[in-house]
Amino acid sequence: MFCRAAFAAFCIAAFARCAVACAWSHTVAFSNPTVVTNEGGACDASDSVPALDAAGRAAINGMTRTLARELGPSGIRVNCIHPGLIDTDMTAWVMKDPELLPVVLAQISMGRAGQPREIGMVAAFLASDAANYVTGQSIFVDGGWEGK
Repeated sequence: MFCRAAFAAFCIAAFARCAVACAWSHTVAFSNPTVVTNEGGACDASDSVPALDAAGRAAINGMTRTLARELGPSGIRVNCIHPGLIDTDMTAWVMKDPELLPVVLAQISMGRAGQPREIGMVAAFLASDAANYVTGQSIFVDGGWEGK
């Protein structure tokens, strides 16, 4: 029951962020309206329920593609960033745990945590004119965690 409720909350929150971003990008006179949503670590329950994490990612990826298809004719691009372990206050508990950190880093191909600026650079690219033809994509910025 908790998993179902957590999954629903995860999807509703992600959709709400997209809806607000779409409304905002449509209201503001952008030369290149773009919605970029960041969907990492939204539900702690996914750590213990892999099926919840997989279902949540599939839902976000599907929503990203669908919104891109629906909003594309209006000139709005929609993309999603899936961050891996990023060294922030939110992940300090992992970064400071001498037993847990090596186990987590062993799961990442690059063997390190990412930095917030690395997510920011991807978001800046997706919002820039350089990405004019990029829409409906889910970009994993995780140092190869997905590939292991």
